[in-house]
Amino acid sequence: MNRFIGSKTLRKIFIYVVTTALIMVLSISSILYTDYEKIGLKTVNDYNIRYLGQVSYHISFMLDSVFEYSVMQYSDPDIQKFMHTTETGDVAYFNYIRSIGRLQNTLLVSPMIHSVVLYNVHTDRAYSTSPVEGKQDEQLNDIFKKRKNVDILKPIPRIINNDVYIRDRAS
Repeated sequence: MNRFIGSKTLRKIFIYVVTTALIMVLSISSILYTDYEKIGLKTVNDYNIRYLGQVSYHISFMLDSVFEYSVMQYSDPDIQKFMHTTETGDVAYFNYIRSIGRLQNTLLVSPMIHSVVLYNVHTDRAYSTSPVEGKQDEQLNDIFKKRKNVDILKPIPRIINNDVYIRDRAS
């Protein structure tokens, strides 16, 4: 009988030790998991803040560069003449060739600017440095016709999905 009681006591001690060890392991692992989760989230949050700060800086730099480029081009007398002319025919075509050619030359050294669009309100036409082979740029025409408040000297964000645009910029 004593032997049976002793084994009951050993079993209880063993169960208490195992239960205590399990409780300790589970509580320590949950504490460590919570801390690990906080550390992981803080790391991801810090990375996102740094990344978004860099993106914001690059966008600000791009907007400043485009603004300076636009002011520089707009102050060119030939570009102003082309933008405000009411002439049509050979004179207008000659001004178009000269103005677009000058803009294309400056685009070669400006990797942040894809294309430049000049809009002549008098003739209601938009002229681009990246023409779509014989077709009008319908997306651009829609932007000018639907949005009356197009910002002056600021980039117009749009999706460029035409092979001509990609090919022109790659060469």
